[in-house]
Amino acid sequence: MLPNPARDLLLTFVVSSRNDRYEGNPVWRLQTALNFLARNVQEAGRMGQVEVIVTDWGSRLPLRHVLALNPAAARLTRFLEVPPELAAVLQQDSPFPEVLANNAAIRRARGVYIGRIDQDTLVNREFIEHFFGVIAAPAEGGPNEAAVMFAGRRSIPIEVARRCPPFDKVMQYTERFGPYLPPEGKGRKPWFDAPTGIFLMHRRLWWEARGYDEQLLYWGFMETELAQRLGTRYPIVNLDLEVRRGFFHLSHSTLRFSITHRRKNRRLARDLREPRDGWGLSEQRLELHPAESGAGFSTPPGGQQTAPSGWGVDVASWIKEWLWQAGLALSRLVYNAIPHGRESRRDRTDR
Repeated sequence: MLPNPARDLLLTFVVSSRNDRYEGNPVWRLQTALNFLARNVQEAGRMGQVEVIVTDWGSRLPLRHVLALNPAAARLTRFLEVPPELAAVLQQDSPFPEVLANNAAIRRARGVYIGRIDQDTLVNREFIEHFFGVIAAPAEGGPNEAAVMFAGRRSIPIEVARRCPPFDKVMQYTERFGPYLPPEGKGRKPWFDAPTGIFLMHRRLWWEARGYDEQLLYWGFMETELAQRLGTRYPIVNLDLEVRRGFFHLSHSTLRFSITHRRKNRRLARDLREPRDGWGLSEQRLELHPAESGAGFSTPPGGQQTAPSGWGVDVASWIKEWLWQAGLALSRLVYNAIPHGRESRRDRTDR
């Protein structure tokens, strides 16, 4: 049964995260992303129409106890806590089952539209204004209620993100370099099989699909699988054509091939299947907690918070990131041009 959305609440952002040392600064990245989003929602005058649900997956010390959120972010954000003991059983041998964490937040979302973002994705005001001015503007039954919407993201260089600069410096960096940051995932095939800025649908479509396929417990392919599953019935809309700088990504080292150690989900289209009815941990009694005003996070685990090192260093890191993303795009274009009649070695060995 599809529950009714909350009155006047048009958009829910769902995020999955946990309090650990993954890649050195995950708590700083989440804190920065939530504060960045809230600042833009507040400046757009949409505070009463947006919420954020963060699924805190198995944290021993809950995230709400350590995040230093600005007043707007604290007002927007609630935390859905999955206890460590339950998380350990549900994730099986996966280090972090994003499909389970995201589905749990989606099941408890109150917005008319629900969008999934990564914990280190900065939502720019350009997207907020587009959503309320275009996507949510049509009357009930409008075309966006029956569309699968996807946007990519632009990469903030890893040399900038790993320094964990103060929030005002992050704002300054995106204002200065945002229009010129390189897009991630160019050359992918299909085009939406790429790093996600946002995966956005009307709540009716989320319930019709029963969320992400919860058998994809590992990393990657979850948006692609869902888009392919719904794409036979609904159009897939490329939001990048209208919102070119809607999302920025605080880069981290798992983007680099040499140190990507996460096990990946299989990518075989013939394995598409309908998820189970009890999706989203609907049978579990999980509690949503408000943000805590007394929490405070200052120094990132595994690193020291520092400001950007100056214009010259920022320009050099920007050029380096462009070269990196251009090289990735070229390699994908070459790969796509070569016929591939057999399954990959990874697909065969994962069976």
